[in-house]
Amino acid sequence: PGTYIGYGYGSAPERYRRGRPLTSRRRMGASTAGKGSVRTAAMAVSRIVTMIWALVNAYTIRLHAVEVYGRVIHEFDPWFNFRATQYLVDHGWRKFFTWYDHESWYPLGRPVGTTIYPGMQFTAAGIFRALNALGFEVSLNDVCVFIPAGFSVIATLFTALIAKEAAVGKHKATAFAVTAFIMAILPAHIMRSVAGGFDNESVAVTAIVATFFWWIRSLRTERSWPFAFAAALSYGYMVAAWGGYTFVLNMVGVHAAALFLAGRFTWNLYKAYSVFYLVGTALAVHVPVVGWTPLRSMEQMGPLFVLGLAQLAALLSHQKRRLGERDYAAFRKRVALFGGVAALALLVALEASGLVGGLSARVRGLFVPHTHTGNPLVDSVAEHQATRGDVYWQYFDTVILFAPAGAVACAAFQPSPARTFVALYFLIAGYFSAKMVRLVLLLGPASAVAAGVALGAVADWIAGEAATLGEVTDSSGLGGASASERGDDKKVKETIANDRPTGGKGGGVGGGRAERRAEKNAKKKKSGGAGKSSFRIDEAPRLVREYFAANATVRKSIAAATLAFLVTAGRSFVVRSRVMAQQMSEPSIMVRGYAPNG
Repeated sequence: PGTYIGYGYGSAPERYRRGRPLTSRRRMGASTAGKGSVRTAAMAVSRIVTMIWALVNAYTIRLHAVEVYGRVIHEFDPWFNFRATQYLVDHGWRKFFTWYDHESWYPLGRPVGTTIYPGMQFTAAGIFRALNALGFEVSLNDVCVFIPAGFSVIATLFTALIAKEAAVGKHKATAFAVTAFIMAILPAHIMRSVAGGFDNESVAVTAIVATFFWWIRSLRTERSWPFAFAAALSYGYMVAAWGGYTFVLNMVGVHAAALFLAGRFTWNLYKAYSVFYLVGTALAVHVPVVGWTPLRSMEQMGPLFVLGLAQLAALLSHQKRRLGERDYAAFRKRVALFGGVAALALLVALEASGLVGGLSARVRGLFVPHTHTGNPLVDSVAEHQATRGDVYWQYFDTVILFAPAGAVACAAFQPSPARTFVALYFLIAGYFSAKMVRLVLLLGPASAVAAGVALGAVADWIAGEAATLGEVTDSSGLGGASASERGDDKKVKETIANDRPTGGKGGGVGGGRAERRAEKNAKKKKSGGAGKSSFRIDEAPRLVREYFAANATVRKSIAAATLAFLVTAGRSFVVRSRVMAQQMSEPSIMVRGYAPNG
């Protein structure tokens, strides 16, 4: 581009025929390249700044309780968790698992080692011993106080990595940064991760997003399945940390089943899910409080049946290469029929034998009204009540407006295993969060990822429009060329046009009957033929694209308005997050007051 090229007929003025560059075109190309490099550099810097801001604030926003009350553990459950950690450090893991605490559930007492999820205690004890071995003299109390804030930084990174996997092409880096910004200060995540709140969820959320990231990472290419080992290890840690591990297991199982049933079977998916389930379950059964529950609990039977579904899908894939089309269709029907009957018969037999128990009270509470779970203790807890609508605005602010758009985009456009997972994750977590207010915690990472994917694409579009503001002032599209240069190019076009043959009988390339017929058809199409409209609804997207491509002013105006709205929404989100962080950092077992002297 930028050089006159002959058409193989006639002759052009010497200065064009020799390939003299068109000055304005060359300048336009150089200007566009310069703007592109500036835009790339500006976007890279903004992403880095956003990431640094997110990681710093993911830690500092949770320190309000420490700044006001000091390095103290607050709330009731965190105090018990600290006592358990202290016993583990003082007596070792063998005595920990046989410890009967007479001070808990008084006067009955409690066998601690077999009734708690010990992952958090082992994590705190390991960090405490490692820091002291490295020469850092810290107390166990301080380690337990700061673990929730520290693990929030790790959770922010893994959540951003999920968004990067789900985003498309050039939007990956921006989606990574935007998701980190959201997750770092999202109140739905802060609610269980403030400093001093040494509770299971403070490390469990990190384990959840780590498991999900390694899972979708294992599905990226046909050779990515070994990452499923990392997903299984993260899941094993999740089992040891919190009873919500059943959600993680079923979420991965639902995703794998959706891919199998949608006809998107690959050997990489088969290997990844087999590794995840077998290794993850092998780790889970070694947690004392869990035991053989993964193989005897009704709510965990689904992923086991998905493993069977994977075997059937592998069999079908193998036979498809050996059988003809008609024979394969008949074979597939037989496999589907017998597989379904066998699964149903096995489920009925297991339940009748008593080897598999029914749904737990908490799980039943997700599908029936909370007042009818059958367990008075579960029904009486405020966290187990249904979620009111205003809670979503309270814990998500404007993020709840953008997250559905991102989930729909992941489900409908350019589907991939990662994008399908994000859509399913948001849908399922949204349903459960509506049933039990406590599970708003699970919706936090899903909303951050979905909103990050959507806003990442929007931010890149706004940056692209900002980098091409010259289009508004240059209606000719020559990138700000001078009037004399635009006139020079116009003369070149006229010279080329005049140099072409007239297209008479037996004419050259540019004329002839074919050209006249094409012009006639174009006029007929433009006029719509006898006054009838030729518009079709399926052409609407193309017409919209063409309209915006030809109207730079409209695009820039929409981009400016969108930017203003996002800046306003972002400020509102940051302010609400800081207010909520302070409110949720107020201990329930500590109060502040003024002395008589003021």
